[in-house]
Amino acid sequence: MKKIYTLLSVLLCTTLAFAQESNNYSKGVFIVNEDWYGHQNSTVNFLSDEGEWTYRVVQKENPGKELGCTNQYGQIYGDRFYFVAKQEKDPGADVTGGRFTVCDAKTMKIICQLPFIAKKDDKSIADGRSCLGVDENKVYIGTTNGIYIFNTKSLQVTGKVEGISDNTSLYTGQVGSMVRVDDYVFAVHQSEGVLVIDPSTDKVAKVIDFTAIIDKFNAYLVDDAKIDTGNKNSLPYPGSSIAMSKDGNIWVPVAEGSGGSGATLPFLVKIDPHSLQTDVVYINPEDGLYPPANSWYAWTPDGFCASNVENALYWNGGSSSWFSNTQIFKYDINTGRTTKIIDLETVDNEGWKLYGCSMRPDPVTGDLYMSLYHDYGDNTYITRKTDKDGNKIADYNMISNYWFPSIPVFPDNEAPVIAQPIGDISLKMGTTVTIDLKNLATDADNADAAIVKTVKNVSGPSILEAWVQNGSLTIASKREGKATVTLKVNSNGKLAETSFTVSVTPATGIQSASTDEAQEIARFSADGKRISAPQKGINIIRMSNGSVRKVIVR
Repeated sequence: MKKIYTLLSVLLCTTLAFAQESNNYSKGVFIVNEDWYGHQNSTVNFLSDEGEWTYRVVQKENPGKELGCTNQYGQIYGDRFYFVAKQEKDPGADVTGGRFTVCDAKTMKIICQLPFIAKKDDKSIADGRSCLGVDENKVYIGTTNGIYIFNTKSLQVTGKVEGISDNTSLYTGQVGSMVRVDDYVFAVHQSEGVLVIDPSTDKVAKVIDFTAIIDKFNAYLVDDAKIDTGNKNSLPYPGSSIAMSKDGNIWVPVAEGSGGSGATLPFLVKIDPHSLQTDVVYINPEDGLYPPANSWYAWTPDGFCASNVENALYWNGGSSSWFSNTQIFKYDINTGRTTKIIDLETVDNEGWKLYGCSMRPDPVTGDLYMSLYHDYGDNTYITRKTDKDGNKIADYNMISNYWFPSIPVFPDNEAPVIAQPIGDISLKMGTTVTIDLKNLATDADNADAAIVKTVKNVSGPSILEAWVQNGSLTIASKREGKATVTLKVNSNGKLAETSFTVSVTPATGIQSASTDEAQEIARFSADGKRISAPQKGINIIRMSNGSVRKVIVR
């Protein structure tokens, strides 16, 4: 691998400057298109909130520049839009794009392009699949050969996540979508399982193997349908997508085998992001339900996704292949109920089908956006908007083209805000306190559970230590004195900070304190205003163990 990184080290992205003024792409939704393979490179269209289309926005804003071939994934993280393509150029195109393209998310001006993610002897050894913004310094790029690390400052690929087997086959070693929750990044791998990655070390900490929980699947199946452990072709593997629900849990559909046949098993797997314990949800076919469609063969993101507005999952499923299903299902996590909310065969009798993965909920409203088509020989497409329960709101007609839409991507217009700041704390020397940071910050267009909290700085490291683990802040006092603790929150690449003072006072013979010995660290009035002393009426008190109490002061 040293040879690969030597080659990569000289591959610098060229920053591209343009005199032409750009539109502002902040109010609406992007549709990333695979586009017409064999004829042209991939494209991106933008649908404004007013229902107006801007077509081929990358070409429009960057004359002479294009995306790569079969670009099927994109993510807005921070102020940038990251695109991942399978190849750098379509065979029918005149322009060479890139396997990895970085644009300004507001203007769509190209910042840099990489023709290769990794190469050896001037040939690609890692075709693009997916990506994930990890923090303000790096983005993970999922490929056919593991996960590569893109440095957002140097605009270079600087390494590879350790602990994933090298596999240069296009269709056996693919990495699908990824999510980050607190301490870990979770990624679905076609033949290994769910990779649990420590982003502080860029190493795989654990692999959740679905073949190890066959007993949990078989508990729901009758004898003649139980999974045969001796048949490797029918063993359970992660499906092609992963999602984080509003409550912060991880969800993965289940593929039958790792070969990319498209076959599925009728289950969802829930993963606790802290304990890594698994649970299984059965999607009973006798109720007329289908599990999420699977798109492992030449990976594309499927329609499996989560809402930020309610604790619910969505997916497309049916008896046909992933790219032409007509049914959309919703799983209410709180009630445990799965319902079919859309059946295109009966809703309007116009012969529409959902094109593969092209369905996502608006992060602010919860409305669903989906791309519909008739058949491969018909270049007529529409984008349909429904409410969260599948009721049609509007259809947006498109100009004729073989778009082959891949995934809706929504602008990120809001930054995180500190919702419940931590007040100044007093600790006895030698004691430790743990504070739950669940409600520390919020973000209007991101799930609060997705906000990553870290300790940015401790002004007096000889006085105390502070660290965040599993979403909780721990402060350990060391000697008498005062120190300021600064916390940083990262919500989809946008940052905010908050600070508070910790006073360490002399010990009184007690050298340690449990979190049960909670202390008041902040007090608020009923309308949420910080108060320095008890005030008549309802007082809301935040305790040092993360709990909140309401008291009435008379």
